[in-house]
Amino acid sequence: MYIKRFLGYLKSPVNIYITSYLVPILQGKRYYYGVPLINLYERLMGHTIPEVLLHRLEKEGSKINNLTEKDLKITLQILNKFGISAEEAFMDPHVFCMNPIAMDNYGMILQECNFAFIQPKHIIRYHTLVKSRTIKQLKQEGLLKENLKLEELLYSYFHDWLQEDRAYENYDDSQTNILSIRMIVLEKFLKWKLHITSEEFQKYCKNYLPLRHRPMSDIIESLDIAQNNIQFSTETIRSI
Repeated sequence: MYIKRFLGYLKSPVNIYITSYLVPILQGKRYYYGVPLINLYERLMGHTIPEVLLHRLEKEGSKINNLTEKDLKITLQILNKFGISAEEAFMDPHVFCMNPIAMDNYGMILQECNFAFIQPKHIIRYHTLVKSRTIKQLKQEGLLKENLKLEELLYSYFHDWLQEDRAYENYDDSQTNILSIRMIVLEKFLKWKLHITSEEFQKYCKNYLPLRHRPMSDIIESLDIAQNNIQFSTETIRSI
């Protein structure tokens, strides 16, 4: 009798909706029980994880579940360098699935370009921002300041490169993007620093794919170590 009454209760229109809503949530809570990201979230935030975030985690699949607390803390430490809080990171959980080195490089490049602010979604969509958005579009979106001259800014990172040796192009913001300007400035710098040709630069970009997405500061530091610490000759560096 009680079973029949209970089944009748579930069949009512209102309770069918309630049941269909609650069952996935309860299943989700069981599914994510003991997942390090959930545990860390609740420990840092001081409250249980909201349902909206559970659904986002579900979309990320098993990779999220396999992350250790150490992995998560490394990501949070990197993001903190760019002013991104733990709460902001947790609300865009795909960022935890990214390669930490790539994530750090992307954030540093956006920082070098004087992004007004950096959010997890900007690091996640880094390639779209630097390749598919023009400088003008980024300014219209408030990510870059209106008066920013990116070419001049990038030149300023190369302190030993004399002003008279720099050739400014004054690119049209509506016709170019971050990656293009970065590569043009970097090519000119390496031509000046190592006396390479355009063909050699293209070979470097092809053979060392991360070169396109390495911060200028990293490239400068690597050259400094090679020349001054290890004391490689220019010819040796060019041939590496």
